Amino acid sequence: MVSIPLKRLLPGLVIGPAAWLGPYIAASSLFLPALIQQINSENKIELVALFSTCGMVVAAVSNMVAGLLSDRTRSRFGKRTPWIVGGAFFFMIAMILASMANSVPPLLAAWMLGQVALNFIVAPMVAWLDFAPENGRGTASGAYGGLGMALGNNGFTIIAAAFLGNFRLGFIIFGIITFVGTFIAVAIVREPGNLNEAVAVKAEKKEKFQLKEVLTIFPKWSVGRDYYLALIGKLFQGVGNFAITGYLLYIMTDFLNKGASGTQTSIQLINTIMLIFGIAMGFIAGPISDKFNVLKLPVALSTISLGIGALSLFFL
Repeated sequence: MVSIPLKRLLPGLVIGPAAWLGPYIAASSLFLPALIQQINSENKIELVALFSTCGMVVAAVSNMVAGLLSDRTRSRFGKRTPWIVGGAFFFMIAMILASMANSVPPLLAAWMLGQVALNFIVAPMVAWLDFAPENGRGTASGAYGGLGMALGNNGFTIIAAAFLGNFRLGFIIFGIITFVGTFIAVAIVREPGNLNEAVAVKAEKKEKFQLKEVLTIFPKWSVGRDYYLALIGKLFQGVGNFAITGYLLYIMTDFLNKGASGTQTSIQLINTIMLIFGIAMGFIAGPISDKFNVLKLPVALSTISLGIGALSLFFL
């Protein structure tokens, strides 16, 4: 595996995930619920759940397919770059289409297109971590999962809250941010070409792509036990997290009875606090885990803490 100097790789691992995650979080937690409320306020709770469920299924499948296809790609721009740039472009198009939707079916179609496009950024971009030098992989992982993800998860939402009064424009602007930010990230990383990389057996017959090749993504339980357990755990964690983030706008307006100004201020305050802690934990959690050689316990404690935070809305 060819390594990329950290001075190029690290900025890309911060800008890249922030560029796709930030607009996605802004759209899913603020712009989409606001547009659904405008289109069909009576069924908004059920519709947000429908969009989330459909998106989860489409994202899960497209993520693995994107990984498979990028692994097999040969180009002068490398394996990952063509898919990342293409995914960013179509995500921007999907957000623009979503901004123009006036009924549920076209909005759902645009959202599903966005989910597919997004995962053609996500899966190949994670593989950038493999380009880190052996002695810099922890730092690279911290840049991606710590600073980059923290900025994406919370930093962009602080800005996005200001667009609640014009959320259709928010879709467009944040879609453009994804494309521009992702393009900047790949330009900084400059993934080396792999045209000379050894081609897989029977590569000359790759045009006869068969379904059974896609099915190899899913290993047997005896082979992929830990993978499936991690997947199940992440699924439950994601559902619990989305129960708050996906309905945050409605929690503020319908449950806490805040007005437009109060909703915007509260969302910005919440995400500012989460951004600070997210960045701090990005620098702290990894080294602590490495020092004490524990992986499962921090994950378990983190998930339990997430559950306590969610339940506090019910009890308080």
